[in-house]
Amino acid sequence: MNSHIVKWGNSLGIRIPMGLAKQLHLHAGSPVNLDVESGCIIIQAPKYDLETMVKEISLENQPHQLLEDEQIGGEEW
Repeated sequence: MNSHIVKWGNSLGIRIPMGLAKQLHLHAGSPVNLDVESGCIIIQAPKYDLETMVKEISLENQPHQLLEDEQIGGEEW
């Protein structure tokens, strides 16, 4: 599959065809990691681990259900 490099401000960008984006579950704003291996650009979804994700939980970004005292499932309080 071919694409073209385009100028984007002071950077360069590449268009990802929609069929490929859908296949990889990418959308506008999807975070990706870029790397170079053997002269090739590698684009990968970031790898998340539980420890890192738990460290990033704050009062501002946790689901509101976690802040309520009401029991909504089989959890014990």
